[in-house]
Amino acid sequence: MKSRGSEVVAIIVAILLALAAEAAWEYRGERVDEREILAGLRVEFLEARDEIRRDIEVREEILRDSRRFAEARLDGNPLPAGDSLRTMIENLLDWRFYTPTHPVLDEIVSSGRMDRIRSDDVRRALMTYIQERDRIAVIDEQERDYAQGSLTDYLAGRVDLGVLFADGADAPRVAGELDRFRAMLSDPEFGSILYYRIFHTENAVGFSDIVDAAIGNVLATLEFDGG
Repeated sequence: MKSRGSEVVAIIVAILLALAAEAAWEYRGERVDEREILAGLRVEFLEARDEIRRDIEVREEILRDSRRFAEARLDGNPLPAGDSLRTMIENLLDWRFYTPTHPVLDEIVSSGRMDRIRSDDVRRALMTYIQERDRIAVIDEQERDYAQGSLTDYLAGRVDLGVLFADGADAPRVAGELDRFRAMLSDPEFGSILYYRIFHTENAVGFSDIVDAAIGNVLATLEFDGG
């Protein structure tokens, strides 16, 4: 009887040891997976930070030139001639999309592997970033639609943009289109369109700053986590 009881105990101990070994193996695998996830996220968010800051730089350039047009209308400030003015007009028509690549982030969200990350701070920072990334996409669309729609349609009906921006275009014809653009500055409709252009771009810069802060928070938590 004693022998049979010992055998049962031995079997139970063996099972428990096997389960413990399996759990330890699974835990080590999850920690390796977590380290790989965190390392991949760090690379992605460093690139995302570079992109959003490039977006902000472009938008600030658009704002600078848009405000110069507004000042020229209201205060009579002179505008530059030739290629400098053409560049300002191009900036007026420009826009940016925040389009970072996040294969690691998107995969852990879609697969439900977010719980592999043990740090609550990292998970919260990632979810905040996802929310702001979705929000900036809507703002980007609004900015693009306005630049492509109202502003471009307005200019296309009053200035020959094909001549204005053609490589090697005849200089007198370009100068003529620039003169038409200057004359257009006094049009009240252009003033309203310019106002909304500035409004949309300022809005985009504000939301881009929020995204930049969210990215910085993710990178800070990743660094603190030591992953």
